[in-house]
Amino acid sequence: TIKRLHPPLHPTFKPCPQENLSALLNPDIATAEAAVRDATAELESAKNNLIVVQKSDVVSKNVRDREFEHTWFENNYGSFLKAYERGEESKTRLDLEWNALMTAKEKLDSARAEAAKALNDAENRVAQAEDALQEAQEDLAALQAGPDSLELDKAKTQVAQGEYALQKGQAELAEVQAGPDPKDVEVAQAQVVAAQADLEEAQAALEAATMVAPFDGTVIDVGAEVGDLISSNIVVVTLADLSHLEVKALADETDISQVEVGQEAEITFDALPGKRFSGRVLSVPLQGTLSQNIVTYEVPVSLEGAEDAPLKPGMTANLKITVGKKENVLLVPAMAVQYDEGLATVLVQDDPDTPPATTNVEVGLSDGVYTEIVRGLNEGDLVVITFAPTEEGFPSGRGLFVIPGAGQRREQPRHP
Repeated sequence: TIKRLHPPLHPTFKPCPQENLSALLNPDIATAEAAVRDATAELESAKNNLIVVQKSDVVSKNVRDREFEHTWFENNYGSFLKAYERGEESKTRLDLEWNALMTAKEKLDSARAEAAKALNDAENRVAQAEDALQEAQEDLAALQAGPDSLELDKAKTQVAQGEYALQKGQAELAEVQAGPDPKDVEVAQAQVVAAQADLEEAQAALEAATMVAPFDGTVIDVGAEVGDLISSNIVVVTLADLSHLEVKALADETDISQVEVGQEAEITFDALPGKRFSGRVLSVPLQGTLSQNIVTYEVPVSLEGAEDAPLKPGMTANLKITVGKKENVLLVPAMAVQYDEGLATVLVQDDPDTPPATTNVEVGLSDGVYTEIVRGLNEGDLVVITFAPTEEGFPSGRGLFVIPGAGQRREQPRHP
């Protein structure tokens, strides 16, 4: 390693003006001469090292051995190749000889690279030593020639400036120790108050420029980009609390009057076939939405037991809200009940040989599949159901439904 010794003229720290002037007037020539001697010795050592590397038997022998080895494997592979072409050797043996030749080539390349690196390092050391010696000699020559007049004048100027700064500092210190002027104190206090007001205004502006969500959640949509102009009716960020999901059920105007807060609901999802979840009606809207001449009401329903379900906002849900429950009731298929001007009737078959008779009934709850009969029928009555032709080709006609005995319990849900 080559180290350059610097004379005091070039210290590693920034000297004060007086020290700089003293160094110019009293140069340390002895230190500069020592630096020249050290640089000369390092150069001689580097040159000797270069000679050793150039004449090193170890390096050259390693290269020669690898060259001999490579030549032997090259000739050997050539012999096996000819034998293989004559059909006397297998492809497997030929491949082994080729791999051996490649290994020998890698060793030869490595040996040559090591020899070249050793020589290059030695030559670089000599070049660095020569540069260091030249720089040390130049520094010594500069010190022996004496200080430059311009540099000396600059140092004297710096000393004068330092003395002036010292006198000015002492005067300012004396002024501070004498105490502040009351008028200056009042001005400074007013400036502090004004700065405090500016700070509070800037903080308020900074807070106003930052959007803060009213609750913790997950960003599911960003409706604006940097540089967009935002008006009051534009949704910039959509935030959802995925830990408390709700289902927005659409109920038509014929059903909304039966929906009440707290009613139980059964919820299924198209994306999760076979899984059912429970919920309750959270609120009943007072106003509906008209779309394509149909009025619907958006009813929020809680979603319970779905904490670990892979649900996403926007999925399609199917709901059954239970608007009433009754036990021990008479049920008939809903399609058996006919309505005419608000009057409900069913066809009752008293005698198989006579036509069915139209019977007025009072209906109760219905889920669209079964309808409760409050009055007008008895257990065991035969109710006639009229079938209409379907798209699948089922024939039209009539069928009989026997009203089951008492003791059945039937929940009557609605399908918003």
